[in-house]
Amino acid sequence: VIKEQKILKSRNELEHFLRLLMTIWNNHHRESEFFSKLERILKRFKNKMKQMLTNIEIFHIFQIKKMIVLFLIKEQIIRLDNIIINEIINYEKDKTPRYFHFFIPEIEEKADNETKRKIEKDIKMIKCDEYYFQKRLKGENDAYICSLIRNDSIIDFISYINKTDLQLTSQIPYSIFETNSFLNENKPSLIEYATFCGSIQIFQYLINNKVKYDGKLWLYAIHSKNAEIIEFLASNKIEPEDKTYEECYEESVECHHYDIADYIETNFLTPKKIEIDERIAKICYDTYKNNNYDLNYL
Repeated sequence: VIKEQKILKSRNELEHFLRLLMTIWNNHHRESEFFSKLERILKRFKNKMKQMLTNIEIFHIFQIKKMIVLFLIKEQIIRLDNIIINEIINYEKDKTPRYFHFFIPEIEEKADNETKRKIEKDIKMIKCDEYYFQKRLKGENDAYICSLIRNDSIIDFISYINKTDLQLTSQIPYSIFETNSFLNENKPSLIEYATFCGSIQIFQYLINNKVKYDGKLWLYAIHSKNAEIIEFLASNKIEPEDKTYEECYEESVECHHYDIADYIETNFLTPKKIEIDERIAKICYDTYKNNNYDLNYL
């Protein structure tokens, strides 16, 4: 489509296109080959990025996603100079000072001696063995319980719970390898993580064992793209925290999960009596903000 329509010939078009990729990468449900598809697109526009955008501009577009930044460094699309290294070390979007732990090998190789001395304890603390590099490539929480939930391995999950006496109300442990900003910002419980992953067997097990849950599950369910979990919430009359469902609708638009957006709009949104100009302005704002042009809002 890009080739046929002859777009991305200007700096503004390129930057907007990259932000579109960023929005999808950050929010859309991670299906098979999800990362590799986006990486192939980025490789295709490697030269354009380096020609039209500065080093720091490229970093700022993608900085929220550690996995992309690492990929861009490996592909030499981002040059790891002192400015970028300092940006990485000081970046705390995920409400934790450990963002830069994801880049310890690269920082240790490229940083000057003064910078290395500042983070000497961190460098010694992170064991950069083969497992570290493997976990970075996956970009997911490396806790064993998380892998069981992602794979919906119900038998192993129950066995692990019984063996470790882990409380079913526990939170998911923090991991420097988790690259999903929604999870990093919200610190999910087991049932919230199962909902996010669309792991229906483990979700049902937790429900059957009387694990408490609330309307926050709606946002996790939207990210999962799992119709069965969403139908469970709706049929059991579990209302989201925002009882107007507007936040849920906006989240589904941000995730580019069009079927869910249509479902919420049809079943839960109440039409508001507002001026048409105000409505169009709101639509245009949401569309531009999320780089989402597939929904027929009007």
